[in-house]
Amino acid sequence: MSPIIAITTLPDPSSVDALARSCVDEGLAACAQVEGGLRSFYSWKGETCCDEETRLWLKSDARHLSRLETHVMRAHPYDTPQWILWKDLHVSETYGHWLLNSLKDPP
Repeated sequence: MSPIIAITTLPDPSSVDALARSCVDEGLAACAQVEGGLRSFYSWKGETCCDEETRLWLKSDARHLSRLETHVMRAHPYDTPQWILWKDLHVSETYGHWLLNSLKDPP
């Protein structure tokens, strides 16, 4: 088993909910968790910006990573979406079993 967690941020609850649902519906993520109420400070085109955002945590495995990333990048409203990935995680045996059984086999 090779579980991963990927995170991205989106501008509003409706866009994050749509992306979360599509990742799970497509079998690319076993679980998508939404975390709201973020305020992000960042540099963009030479200016410091501050925006409200919603974070999306995606739980999957390495076999699905390429398709998951492609799906997220295509559906994402930002020009340069945040995409941060944790690999080689330890998960409990029962949770790992659930995670793997929740994903669809890649074509």
